[in-house]
Amino acid sequence: LDAVYRAARWAVVGLGDEVGRNFVGHKDPGGPLEVSFDEAIVTGATGGVGEATAKALATRGVHVYVGGRNLTRAEEVAAAIRADGGRATPARVDLSSCASALRSGADLRRTCDDDDRRPKTTTTPTRRLLVNNAGTLGDSRCQTMVVNLVATCAFTVAMLPLTTGVVNVGSSSHLRAPAVAPLALLDDPGRDGDLRAYGQSKLCLMHCSRVLAAAGVPCADVHPGLVWTNMVRRQVPDGLRTFLDTHPGLRRRIFKDPDQAANVVLAAVRAVEDVEQLTRSTTLEDVEQLPRSTTPPPQLYVVGGKLEPPTHPVRASPESRDSLGIRHTWHSVVGPRLDAALIGAAGDPTRQQRQRQQSGAVASDDNPPAPHGVIIEDLDRLRRMKARLDRACEQLGAVSPTRPPSAS
Repeated sequence: LDAVYRAARWAVVGLGDEVGRNFVGHKDPGGPLEVSFDEAIVTGATGGVGEATAKALATRGVHVYVGGRNLTRAEEVAAAIRADGGRATPARVDLSSCASALRSGADLRRTCDDDDRRPKTTTTPTRRLLVNNAGTLGDSRCQTMVVNLVATCAFTVAMLPLTTGVVNVGSSSHLRAPAVAPLALLDDPGRDGDLRAYGQSKLCLMHCSRVLAAAGVPCADVHPGLVWTNMVRRQVPDGLRTFLDTHPGLRRRIFKDPDQAANVVLAAVRAVEDVEQLTRSTTLEDVEQLPRSTTPPPQLYVVGGKLEPPTHPVRASPESRDSLGIRHTWHSVVGPRLDAALIGAAGDPTRQQRQRQQSGAVASDDNPPAPHGVIIEDLDRLRRMKARLDRACEQLGAVSPTRPPSAS
């Protein structure tokens, strides 16, 4: 019955609300939204909502790192931004595994460090935003959980403390997910045709947002709504897809365009900015001196271009604030896999690099250049960050860890 209730809740509060808002034309937060971050890293920025968000940030004067697994496509998007007068740098961000996410983060950190060392006209530290937009839909259940949740969290940890604010792009499908994620999803190779793993991954990502916020990282979850992207288009049955393609007016009544969805993401960026400006003097580098609080941080959830009431978001499920679910997500789903990736990275972080040099392999899209790898300094910092996030998770509520995961 719980599963039926959650499915009905998603149909009414989630899909029903989105279609209704789109149909009457309420598709953006309204008015120009200015952004004061200096730089932004946008994952999944080679298409869809990510590309539109990267371009929207660039038009507002933000230097954008265009993140994507296909570096050639990332360069094309970055070139288009530069052609329009913006500033952009392509970045290879591979979230196919926890290990590849850590390597991508290590490489991008070095790029950001190099940029920070360049001469500047001001001594103010760079304020850098991370927009976790990358995700997969309709893939295997295990891969959906890895890309949308585990690897995304690993990449986020890898970018701390360079990142001073985080926006996690979510979905109303989190409304159908139980608070405690079934661990079987992490090993299920079956296709996620019913979007069960997709909804669960988005709920668990909201849990991780709470952990980040408790650790002093300004973080917001945002649901852009129903957006007509290539990823969504592939999930629509052939007949209906053809009908919507031939009736663009009706399609626009049901779905947002990526540019309209980007406006919603910008509203979340503004919500993060408001919090980030209050904590700008806080650094995550010295984890022992981070502020500790017994009061859970407010939940920043943006839907329809507006920030929901932080004390009790109306359209964010109660499961997203469930302390047992949060602890289970961090300690049983994300944490062990992040620890395993760190142990693997500690073994021989530059082995692949040496093998490529010895074999004389030629880099290409199918055989990309090996990352620099996670070096010892990275490992020390990552372990400190992980330890701080572990403690932050404990601050969110003392609950019994013995309750078994829900199988619903």
